[in-house]
Amino acid sequence: MQNSIHASPFPFDLTGLHLAPDKGLAVQLYQSLRDRILKGQIDRQVKLPTTRELALALSISRTTVVRAYDQLYAEGYISARVGDGTYVSAPASDIARTPAAGEIDIAPRLSELGQRMALPAKVLPPPGKPRTFRIGVPALDLFPGDVWARLQADFWRRGTENRIGYSDPAGDPQLR
Repeated sequence: MQNSIHASPFPFDLTGLHLAPDKGLAVQLYQSLRDRILKGQIDRQVKLPTTRELALALSISRTTVVRAYDQLYAEGYISARVGDGTYVSAPASDIARTPAAGEIDIAPRLSELGQRMALPAKVLPPPGKPRTFRIGVPALDLFPGDVWARLQADFWRRGTENRIGYSDPAGDPQLR
């Protein structure tokens, strides 16, 4: 069964508005109202019927009308005034001239340096065996292992008992 309106007490003509029950009613209503706004069949600042009135006229749920109005509002086709009603907010000609999101040319505007940075890097790795590079880790091939081993051995050879065991609980006497 199809819902349709043939004569309307509304400020615009709903004749020919058909909603197929086997498809999403809110989407169909949204598309129908949006198309009428874009074609200029509903002028700017025309007060739309309340959600209850339109739902009653179309024999559909008020929630369906609210969802359609919400989508129109989100896309800027209509605006709501508290305590006054819902109005078509932009002239059809302005909305029709607005390019779709895919049509807008958003070519990047980069400086010369930015353009060079955006190009793929043409850096070749240095020849030879790769070296380890990590923050806080010395290059092991340059590390003075023999010097380190000698200093470590001297430390333990000349060490006192405190270096291996427990020290004075009051701390180092030189630091008191």
